Amino acid sequence: MTAGMHEIIAGEDGEGKRIDAYLAARFPSLSRARIQKAIARGDVRLNAVTPKKNAVLTADDRIALRMEAMGEDENGGMPMPQNIEIEFLYEDDHVVAVNKPSGMVVHPAAGARDGTLVNALLYHLSSLSNGGSSERPGIIHRLDKDTSGVLLVAKSDEAHRAFARLFAQRQIEKTYIGICIGSRPIEHGVIEAAVGRSRRFRSRQSVRADGKAAVTEYWLIAFRSGMSLLKLRPHTGRTHQIRLHCRHAGFRIIGDTTYGSDREDVLRLEPLERPFAYKVLKCFTRHALHARRIAFEHPFSGKAVSIEAPFPKDFTDAVALFGCCRGL
Repeated sequence: MTAGMHEIIAGEDGEGKRIDAYLAARFPSLSRARIQKAIARGDVRLNAVTPKKNAVLTADDRIALRMEAMGEDENGGMPMPQNIEIEFLYEDDHVVAVNKPSGMVVHPAAGARDGTLVNALLYHLSSLSNGGSSERPGIIHRLDKDTSGVLLVAKSDEAHRAFARLFAQRQIEKTYIGICIGSRPIEHGVIEAAVGRSRRFRSRQSVRADGKAAVTEYWLIAFRSGMSLLKLRPHTGRTHQIRLHCRHAGFRIIGDTTYGSDREDVLRLEPLERPFAYKVLKCFTRHALHARRIAFEHPFSGKAVSIEAPFPKDFTDAVALFGCCRGL
């Protein structure tokens, strides 16, 4: 393969398609006209030779692209496909669900131009929706960088519109598992507190009377030594909603450096309770929030779909300390 070129292999979905049309579907952030210009410049090779823009593909054709040259545009470029391993939990003709690991940013942004979920999706999937921008193909909703768990990705613009409508109408049920420190939550509660951008810290959110309505329902699974294991269900989708609501209610998500202060919270516990709290804290190097399950009525098949993301090791270890997995 020519130096500086990224290679993909056309699958069965490429059989009989023009190369420019296939690449436009594979890389939604590039227009077909831009791809045609790239072909004319020699930035695209088909089976090691420069093709015509109307060349017809067969399955297993090898396509090499000079991604850097194709991405130089007024929008700052397109995300590059990267061979990053991701776990697929579900896939059909319209949508896929992935188990996003903690530490992975969902889409490119300032300070995170590669290594994102989008970079991985562009490598592994032949079709993604255009998304909200050229840097967000397929992305219907997001998880914070350090939140792990299930996330839906649209494979077409039609699917993107349909699932975005379900989210807007609150017809997609999301369930998280979180571990908190602080006061003991009641067995079943609802936190209703409007959320808006913090006036003091622009990268944070805060509970504000003039914010947008936000509702989080929760169930207490286990409580021990000032530490609570919670099932949480946001009924709205505000930025940082669960983390902020838990803090507002008096039990912070542990490991949350933005809205929490673990060491100070542990010191507020009775001395005999602190050893257990420290054991739980040692399980995590990030905030303890996992998107466990997502459920919806499929907008195309009408079938009920429920997708569950396995716990990563930090959660498995922490849950074991509570000695309880009921309701998880």
